[in-house]
Amino acid sequence: MKTKEEINEMPAAELREQVLLTKDELFRLTLLKGGGLEKPHRIPLLRKQIARLETRLTLLRKKAEDATVAAN
Repeated sequence: MKTKEEINEMPAAELREQVLLTKDELFRLTLLKGGGLEKPHRIPLLRKQIARLETRLTLLRKKAEDATVAAN
């Protein structure tokens, strides 16, 4: 799990990669849920992590749009 500070320091490309990896892990855990998952508490933690990463990506996207508009 990444902390908020680590997420804020990550570049956009790394954030996108982290989102994909976390979503993949969440998918695998939800598939195993029916068969007796060892760490069921990880599912809500992964959902929160994905939300944090997506929020940071949105903020970076908006900053880039604002910079583009200001430059024109």
